[in-house]
Amino acid sequence: MERCLDETDVMTSYVAWKSGDDRLHRTIAEAARNPLLLTLFDVVHGYVRKLISERMEQAVGQGSAPVENWNDEHAAIVAAIKKRDPEGAERAMRKHLTSIRTLLFGDR
Repeated sequence: MERCLDETDVMTSYVAWKSGDDRLHRTIAEAARNPLLLTLFDVVHGYVRKLISERMEQAVGQGSAPVENWNDEHAAIVAAIKKRDPEGAERAMRKHLTSIRTLLFGDR
């Protein structure tokens, strides 16, 4: 997870960053050692990729890095996992998902 964080932290284009982002999210799912969660992640990720990739690229811009706070949000998720703090990891992931939703669809 930390290697994924390091990789995404230095990426300057959205396309490169998204590849690292995908690896980080899948690595987190793998770390749970829950086959059902991993299968669910793969199904949802494939579905979401088809539905919102274009919208993400428009919102973020293909030639630029993503909103910088996403890397900070990722770091908070990984830090909570390292501390074996499931509630903290859940809070951090919800915050991350909320910021992505806000970027894509505005405040709700």
